[in-house]
Amino acid sequence: MLFNGCWTTAIAIPYLGLAPLRFPRFSHEIAIPLIELLTGGLWLSGWIALAAMIPSPGACHYASCHALQALIVVGAIQWATFVVTNTFAIIDLKNSRRNAKNHRDDAAPEMAGADANATGTPATADAVV
Repeated sequence: MLFNGCWTTAIAIPYLGLAPLRFPRFSHEIAIPLIELLTGGLWLSGWIALAAMIPSPGACHYASCHALQALIVVGAIQWATFVVTNTFAIIDLKNSRRNAKNHRDDAAPEMAGADANATGTPATADAVV
C-alpha cells in the first residue's frame, strides 16, 4: 500500500491533473484511461491483499490492527474513486473517437474537391503549378 500511495501522489495525480491543462502535448487520449486503470488496479489489489492478511475484527485488539483496518477502508474508497473517474475517462475516450470519426467523414476528399471547383480555385496543389 505504500507503493500505491507513492504512485498515486507522485505520478498518477500530477499526470492526470496537470498534463491536460499545462502540457497538452503529453496528454494522450489513451494514456489517461490506462493510467487510471493501472492506479485503480493497484488500489484494488492492495486493499484486497491487506484484507486477506489481517485477523477478523473480533480478534483485533491492538492499535496497529485497527490502523490496518482503517487503511483497508481508505484503499477501498480510493479504488472506488478511481473506478468512477475511470468510467468518465473511458466515456470521454469513446466520445472523442466517435467525434473524430464524424469529423473525418464530414471532410471527405470528394467534398473538398467539389468545394474547390465551385469557387473556381484548383482542388490540389499540383493544379497550381
